[in-house]
Amino acid sequence: MPRSEALDTIASLNFQWVDLGMLRTFNVGEGPFRALHLDALEVDADEVRQVRDRLDAAGFKLAAVNAGGGYLNVPWEREEGTAYIRRSIEICRELGGYAVTIQSGKLLRGTDWRANVDYVAPVIRELASFAAETGVELHIEGPHIEMLTHNLATTRDFFEIVDHPNLFVTMDPSHIVVADEDPLEVTRALGHLIRHVHIRDGAGASPVIVPGRGEIDWPAYVRVLQEIGYQRPVMIELCQDESEEYEASNARFLADTNFSQRFMRNVLDVVASSDALAR
Repeated sequence: MPRSEALDTIASLNFQWVDLGMLRTFNVGEGPFRALHLDALEVDADEVRQVRDRLDAAGFKLAAVNAGGGYLNVPWEREEGTAYIRRSIEICRELGGYAVTIQSGKLLRGTDWRANVDYVAPVIRELASFAAETGVELHIEGPHIEMLTHNLATTRDFFEIVDHPNLFVTMDPSHIVVADEDPLEVTRALGHLIRHVHIRDGAGASPVIVPGRGEIDWPAYVRVLQEIGYQRPVMIELCQDESEEYEASNARFLADTNFSQRFMRNVLDVVASSDALAR
């Protein structure tokens, strides 16, 4: 949807927190994907102010910016990708968000994983320091299919190599399902790093399942978030098939959003009720 229509729709569904899509088109596996409601290198200060005013008028709080303008381990994308993240950090701060989520780098099969991480590590340290100076956290989404942080082991190793105090994890458990790992155990293992959470389900090889229709045990997952002390919003993140006719795609997307919202509210109510009984 155009940004204004998207914000109107979100407001009509009574959400309070939003993430802002600032992802230029990129490939995940063989498929192109984008989520671009604001382009960091094209937007001017007036448009950023307009977005802030629109968020304020709707009573929204910005949680995070999902940013990407090029893979940091692809040499011909590295410079612009770095500039894109730097500007995204500034925009996030101007809009009142607490985190910028980026990808660790493209999983380039047939190349050395450690060499790729060593290549991106200095840039990510620099960006994490810049974010800290700006008053924003820098997050890596991990695990994430087809990225350098594609499972628990690579996510752990990536953070150990980069080793920066302002680098954290945005967790999306749908990608853990695709890695054929246990979302509960992986989330526990990375709990000390998790500062933002996307809610999406997974099944088999697909990380784009509507919450409640995949393999994740959501009440158990919420309890794990409690265990690790997570107290920030959880953000429903769904995907549209843009090859569909626009109106049909939007109708399905709205139905999926309504279902997800009702489902997650019920999950939270169930967990809260069981916690009250336990006390």
